[in-house]
Amino acid sequence: MTYLKAGEIAMELNKDGQLIPCDGLSAKRYLKMERSTPYVFKYRLNRNYKLLQKYFSLLNEVYDAQEFWTNKDGFRAHTLLKIGHSTRYINPLEGKYVEVPNTISFEGCTEHEFKEVYQKTLTYLMETYCFGEELFNKLRLYE
Repeated sequence: MTYLKAGEIAMELNKDGQLIPCDGLSAKRYLKMERSTPYVFKYRLNRNYKLLQKYFSLLNEVYDAQEFWTNKDGFRAHTLLKIGHSTRYINPLEGKYVEVPNTISFEGCTEHEFKEVYQKTLTYLMETYCFGEELFNKLRLYE
């Protein structure tokens, strides 16, 4: 399912290389566009919103089962760093490197990249936080 903001139209390339609306809402918006008027489009691949929800559910499941982290945002950032979804910068004031987690936003992470983040996160969390069989069995449902 496509989640569109105001003014957005979801399009797909058909076999002839033509852009066509790929859902009912997009078709309605497409038909309302003025003909013979130039438009500028910014394209991005549609992301799987359900997988994003599943990702946060996975993180919450482990966060609630562990006793080390007191902040969910810190836990999520640490997880992204541990799986290597980060960028290394040099701090010019100290001359030392610092790792910063990369975004998983729809605009900053492709669907392919996010699927890799999801899989690496699942593997890391299972290897690091599954001390008991109950949590291990719960996380198996996220595979």
